[in-house]
Amino acid sequence: MARGSLGQLLICVLGIYGSFLSWAVLQEQLMTKPYEGERFQAPIVLSLAQAAGAVVCGIVWQLTREKTLPFVVKDAKLVYYFARIAITATLSSYFGYASMAHISYPMVILGKSCKLLPVMALHVVLYKRRFPPHKYLIVSMVTAGVAMFSYFSKSSSSRTASESADSIWGLSLLFMNLLMDGITNTTQDKVFTHYKLSSITMMVAVNVGICLLNGAYLLSPWCHQDPWSFIHAHPSVLYDIGIFGAMGAIGQLFIFYTLEKFGSITLVTITLTRKVFTMLLSVVHFHHKLNPLQWVGVLFVFSGISLEAFMKAQAKKTKLVDKKKE
Repeated sequence: MARGSLGQLLICVLGIYGSFLSWAVLQEQLMTKPYEGERFQAPIVLSLAQAAGAVVCGIVWQLTREKTLPFVVKDAKLVYYFARIAITATLSSYFGYASMAHISYPMVILGKSCKLLPVMALHVVLYKRRFPPHKYLIVSMVTAGVAMFSYFSKSSSSRTASESADSIWGLSLLFMNLLMDGITNTTQDKVFTHYKLSSITMMVAVNVGICLLNGAYLLSPWCHQDPWSFIHAHPSVLYDIGIFGAMGAIGQLFIFYTLEKFGSITLVTITLTRKVFTMLLSVVHFHHKLNPLQWVGVLFVFSGISLEAFMKAQAKKTKLVDKKKE
């Protein structure tokens, strides 16, 4: 049952929209637009900035509300799980940023809207699991929508073989991003099942691991990214990176607050509509040109994830009714 007031719901909506829409604009700006003719090519810095911001915000949140630090880890196995989550989350971020060099940002938003696809693929292939018919329908709708959006991004007559290969490679990287996300979420669910942890503890612990992994890579001799010379030549990028990290971290806090006050159904509804507005904002702000068939693809994708959200809400209501009958 929702415990929050209408005013708190408005704060949650504005907080999630404001932080994540700003975050998305800055992400596209940093990864796809040149700074004085030169492109920023060190996405690991963005991952590090966001993780650092999440750690700081999580600690401040916990100290303010509970007067304690977010976590003290005494179980070695829990540290192992945190490390696994940090590794897969870091890889997910890497694949996501790498895909942006090969496909448009609206395509990335659409592709990220179906995290169900790699999770189902893993369970079907590895565990021979069967899913309800509506799950297959949802995956089919989203896959068809993404395929339409990609195929009709250029007319078949003007699209070159290299551009087609580039797009396929970008979608493959995006699929790996979703796969790593699926593994991350599955491991998190396992940890929450076996350990009594707050979401803030999970957020801080995992992001500490992400900071350590990214920081170690940046300082290692194997790192081929050179953000320092770029920042020195274009200092304005540092401001964008700082705001990007802060918006991502603040957005996570609003998500946890919404989950606490209103539950997962309300949160899913807000995040679903936020994805729609992110897509539209990207098209308008960065002047992406979509043809009518691409808009049909967009409709397929958001219809699919809307159906997924609706079915989850119905399933939760059914469980609540059954519990009351007992």
